[in-house]
Amino acid sequence: MTVLAVSLPGLAALGALLFTWMQVAQASKELQISEHGQITNRFNAAVANLGSSSLDIRLGGIYALQRIMQDSVRDHPTVVSVLAAFAQQHAGSSTKSLQEPRGGAYGHEPKPDVRAAIATLARRDPDGDAGTVVDLSNTDLRGLRLPGTASIALPGVSLYQADLRSAVLNSANLLQADLRYARLALPFGGDPQRLADALKALLGPAGVVVELRTERSTRDRPQRNSGWTSGGSASVGSGGG
Repeated sequence: MTVLAVSLPGLAALGALLFTWMQVAQASKELQISEHGQITNRFNAAVANLGSSSLDIRLGGIYALQRIMQDSVRDHPTVVSVLAAFAQQHAGSSTKSLQEPRGGAYGHEPKPDVRAAIATLARRDPDGDAGTVVDLSNTDLRGLRLPGTASIALPGVSLYQADLRSAVLNSANLLQADLRYARLALPFGGDPQRLADALKALLGPAGVVVELRTERSTRDRPQRNSGWTSGGSASVGSGGG
């Protein structure tokens, strides 16, 4: 009887502790559900803002998505896909831009909201992508220059058939980027080494492996010391700096 009497308070304490733990776990679960719901509402509102006719509202949507990407690991890959799709749609197709005269790249630059979307992608933490590819393929990115001095991190980005004439990507991390058939305005006088050196100068010291496909035609045959728009059968690798 004495042993039983001593055990009862211990069992009561254990039961109270278990009950408290269950309450805390339930509260934590409810809080997590609430937070997910809030992020979902923020995400829906931000995406809706991207469709606005007002530049200011679209920019607000982009920066709201940037904050969501920072706050939610779960939603990071989705935000990457949304921002890339937005940039593709609003920048226009490289198929159209490449039909313009050769000098059409000079003085051209992407719209402010396109630059903001790409800048957000370029300054995210790529470790949170979970395999999501930043798809900017077939996109008119002539004259792209990202504001500020922060590093550009676009490893694995797809720039397949993108129009990058007059773009400035100095010191960008484009490791394993897909630049097949991308159009780059580079000085080229028939020397593949000059082409490789010019590409490294354009992309900066960050590691990048690029397959170039040089297309010569009577209309676009390069002249020595002329600007050459390339796409050739040389693999160029610049080591990480």
